[in-house]
Amino acid sequence: HSEAIITADEAAQYTVENVLSGWNPAANAAQLTPSTPKVNGGTLTWDAVAGALGYAVVKNGKVAALTTQTAYTIDDASAAYAIRVANNMGGLSAPSAATSTGIEDVTLDGDSASDARMYNVAGQRVSASAKGVIIVNGKKYIRR
Repeated sequence: HSEAIITADEAAQYTVENVLSGWNPAANAAQLTPSTPKVNGGTLTWDAVAGALGYAVVKNGKVAALTTQTAYTIDDASAAYAIRVANNMGGLSAPSAATSTGIEDVTLDGDSASDARMYNVAGQRVSASAKGVIIVNGKKYIRR
């Protein structure tokens, strides 16, 4: 059957734009740009992004949680956190700049053995000359 059902001019009218009228998958798949998150106390916050379907919270380079909120309670003060934004098609943006709490290596001032406070089993602070069961740095010792 060699007879064309529509002409070439008619076929040219069937473009993606004309057929889908208003649906723009390229716009829905556009990558969104996250803001740099901030840490205040134990909460990570960031600015809302227009058109975002949701957010992925990134902890030390790995996705730790998915949320539609612009705040997240952190569980590790020493971790570096970033945000990725999900567009309308679910595609994730590149991570934001990372932020951390600023708490890094925690050290004890002085020599822990010489500065250790001692307690009896009743939880009362005692002197270095105390006898009996003594608790130092969470460990029990018997002094006679």
